Amino acid sequence: MFFAAALPWIIRLLGFIRIAAMLLVGGGMFVHNIKAVHHTLAFMPSIAAELVLGLMFGAVSLLVVKLLEKLLKKQKR
Repeated sequence: MFFAAALPWIIRLLGFIRIAAMLLVGGGMFVHNIKAVHHTLAFMPSIAAELVLGLMFGAVSLLVVKLLEKLLKKQKR
């Protein structure tokens, strides 16, 4: 009975973990493959630099997508 009651909380937790993992992977691609970024963020622990870059590029990507959606809606009118 406990597991059935805990399932919604486990699903939410897994969703959070999935988002955090994707941010870390995306940020890690930039940190480890662009030398200038790697050296600029060398003062930070690696996981923190990956998370910061993942959040930054994720926010920029979201902003670009939302702006494109607005432009396409205006164009359809």
